Amino acid sequence: MIYHLLFCIVTLVFDFFASLQVVPHEKDLQIALLRQQLRILERQSKTKPRLSRPEKLILVSLATGLRAQTQRFHEALAEALLLVQPDTLLKWHRQLVRRKWTFQHANRGGRPRLEADIEWLIVRLARENPRLEYDKIQGELLKLGFKVHLRTVKNVLRRHNLLPAPLRGCSS
Repeated sequence: MIYHLLFCIVTLVFDFFASLQVVPHEKDLQIALLRQQLRILERQSKTKPRLSRPEKLILVSLATGLRAQTQRFHEALAEALLLVQPDTLLKWHRQLVRRKWTFQHANRGGRPRLEADIEWLIVRLARENPRLEYDKIQGELLKLGFKVHLRTVKNVLRRHNLLPAPLRGCSS
């Protein structure tokens, strides 16, 4: 019992002297990392802790901050991580980065985009005939076999910074 108490005191003194060499920002990140692990252990005290995705994300972000602060990253991780191995944490980080950069956006809905050749034709008609209004351009497209809404013609011309018919033909 006394030897165990002496051992604890000696390790505490060694830890204190080792912590004097640590930069304050690094020390704060290590403390935050240890506290997060302690919260996980308190939540799951009986069994081996299974980390959820948010918990993994928090641990990875703290470890990434620790990486930016310290030169000896792997040793600092080995000191601060008690629940998982540093390689496991780095594997989670790689998975998160891979998931972020390969994320496919779902179809957002709405009307399908206008085909490029029809859009080019609308812009060409508007530039070559500056007095044609939106409905006249729509009529010309209908004669060519393209059914386009009046609002679509207006949106295409706005997107290409072309003014409405009375202003398009004026030169300053």
